[in-house]
Amino acid sequence: QSFARATSLGCMLRHADCRECKSADSECSRHDHDTRGWPNPHNFADYCCFQLDVHQMGKPSTDVIEGLKLLSFDLDLIRVQCGGLTDPLAKYGFKMSMPILSIALLCTFHCLVNVIRPGLSSMNGLFNAVGQMMFIFFISLGLSVMSPFQCYNHPAGNEFSSLVASPQILCGTGDHIGLQAVAMVSVVFYIGLFLAVTGYAVVWYPVLISSDNIDFMKRFRFLFIRWDPRVHWFSLPLLAKNFLV
Repeated sequence: QSFARATSLGCMLRHADCRECKSADSECSRHDHDTRGWPNPHNFADYCCFQLDVHQMGKPSTDVIEGLKLLSFDLDLIRVQCGGLTDPLAKYGFKMSMPILSIALLCTFHCLVNVIRPGLSSMNGLFNAVGQMMFIFFISLGLSVMSPFQCYNHPAGNEFSSLVASPQILCGTGDHIGLQAVAMVSVVFYIGLFLAVTGYAVVWYPVLISSDNIDFMKRFRFLFIRWDPRVHWFSLPLLAKNFLV
């Protein structure tokens, strides 16, 4: 999402309007593509044209694209500005609180289910559900967490640079430093903690499995159910790769 915003901004800076970009830039008509048939993401004009092509498809294609923005925690999709959340730091703080709110919602559902039908939902199942949610959204969460560290140089060639996610914020200013402080806490709390829990489960897997620890398997089912027991450790390098992506 951040790359899309940066490329769209670059296209609009070059031609003021995306539609003008499509007609004015001769590279758009050629549609340089990579080997997979997709527009070359390193070309601002091609990416701009690709966005226009998707937009001109109409529904349901545009609905699918808009819906996928939720996977990257795009708060603009739910119009948080209408609720008075316009400050970039407040928006980023709310975005970083969304995983905690989701976990709290799961815990509330767990408690309600057990009130209605005691014993139906276990703590092991709740832990596995939270872990599965973190595993699924790990890439999107990593992109959102690291967004305050992504800046781009101004096209004018001066010494200034702006934040990709919020171009109105100049990198290195007070607002940007505040965002980076929240981001570093989020990296430790979300990325670091989840990798540490995954590492713990991977290291203790052979020992606890040999002792028939059923609770351990239920708790960490989201990590080991998809792999052969001989490569039970594969979730750890996969998460590391997803974070680097």
